[in-house]
Amino acid sequence: MSKPETPAEVDYRLRTEARAKQLAEQIQKSLPPGIGFSLFLFTFGEHDEPAQHLAYISSGKREDMIATVKEWLARMERGT
Repeated sequence: MSKPETPAEVDYRLRTEARAKQLAEQIQKSLPPGIGFSLFLFTFGEHDEPAQHLAYISSGKREDMIATVKEWLARMERGT
């Protein structure tokens, strides 16, 4: 079980999520109809540790984006 966020962590997360939403609006406006996107914003972990902070935005439905990320991971692992 993860520990509760500190007030500073909550503030950081909310600011990052707000900025991600602004970026999503800009990205969507610049894309032609029918093109979707997803964007991950994260802090780099030290020494192969996972990211401490992660924000995700997407123009797609959750289930569609899960399938898309799985496909992307499979392609990355195959090197294609």
